[in-house]
Amino acid sequence: MVIGLYFYSSVAKNRKNDFVREFPPHLITADTIKSIANSDLYIAGSNGKFVYLSSKKSKNTLLRFDLQTLDSDTNKIRALKDFNVYDDAEVQVESENIFLTQGFAGNIRSGMLKDLILTKTTQIFPFYSVVSITDTSYVIRYINKSNKNVLAIYSTQNRLVSEKNISTKQGDEIFSNDGILLKTPDKRIAFVYYYSNNFIVTDQNLNESYKAKTIDTNTIAKIKVKKIRSTGDLTMSAPPLIVNKEACANNDHLFIRSGLKADNQVPEEWSNSSTIDVYNLKNGNYEFSFYLLDLGKDKLVSFKVYNKTLVALYHNVIYTFKLNF
Repeated sequence: MVIGLYFYSSVAKNRKNDFVREFPPHLITADTIKSIANSDLYIAGSNGKFVYLSSKKSKNTLLRFDLQTLDSDTNKIRALKDFNVYDDAEVQVESENIFLTQGFAGNIRSGMLKDLILTKTTQIFPFYSVVSITDTSYVIRYINKSNKNVLAIYSTQNRLVSEKNISTKQGDEIFSNDGILLKTPDKRIAFVYYYSNNFIVTDQNLNESYKAKTIDTNTIAKIKVKKIRSTGDLTMSAPPLIVNKEACANNDHLFIRSGLKADNQVPEEWSNSSTIDVYNLKNGNYEFSFYLLDLGKDKLVSFKVYNKTLVALYHNVIYTFKLNF
């Protein structure tokens, strides 16, 4: 059964998808590369001078890398009081602030990056993802009482300020509408759907700027859902077709790591790299694509863009590239 599900997922990714990509030359230039010993790291954020990595296992570990040289040091995050840390805890670095978010417990702990001490706790309610707007307000994604997938502004002064429904009518309300919540440096909000070719851009108050589509033609989420008899909970019954694996943005462009091969891509190039599609943030139009090549058998784990620097994290190295656009 597992072999059958894997085969189905593999065929779906590599079939004819009725779209093509443009790959202009020299869009990115390799800059600096450095080996890392820890393979469980993720990109926590940047303050413009440094990029920060945190550990999925050691939640209070923060590695700091100079964006120009990748010179690094390791620091520990502390708190004024002990508290329970759950598996979903995630560190976020934003400008001069640091956050430890725990969606399952519904809380956000924050402090100043310069001293790495979590001094403030904001208790909300369970959420799936969060980005900070200021040190006292956040945009969160959660499932509301009507079982809708929504974005909401939460202020520590005024509690829940506003709410935007981002559910699309595609069968189930939860899995079909899962996706990536992100913020641009100038505080616009974007939500990119995992399983369909849709994304939304709003201002920081969740006023919609536009809805747009990614270059592929997968308009309907291709997922199968079943109900667990003992609990009544819904779960996926087959591997989903992931359209958009990962996304990030600077002030000019939205960068999406695609899960679907274009008809004009050579299978070997597709298999030995990650394809990044670039969209204009003014209107959502597709502009072009580029590859982040595998390093031998080491595939891309994640990436972020800070101004004109792209940070690519692999299992064994961190690699920076300069954007030439």
